[in-house]
Amino acid sequence: MEQQIRRMYLGDCALIVVSVIFLWLVLLGIMSAVGRLGAEGNVLTAALCAGTTAGLAATVSLLALLRHLNRKKQDIYSEDILHSKSAKND
Repeated sequence: MEQQIRRMYLGDCALIVVSVIFLWLVLLGIMSAVGRLGAEGNVLTAALCAGTTAGLAATVSLLALLRHLNRKKQDIYSEDILHSKSAKND
């Protein structure tokens, strides 16, 4: 069971890391498109600040999720394993 918990935890960690990378790639693409639209001065600054703030907030929340999963992985994944076994038996 420990090995299965570890595998599930590492899979979730990998998914979260990929999500953060994808988030920043999308945000950087959007922010560069906004910059090419001809936005200048305050409009460009506001758009870049809004995108950066949204990205940072999402990144921090996903890092908090990683920390939570690490602290509670035994409880979370053992419950998940038990429920999946009982669902297969039904």
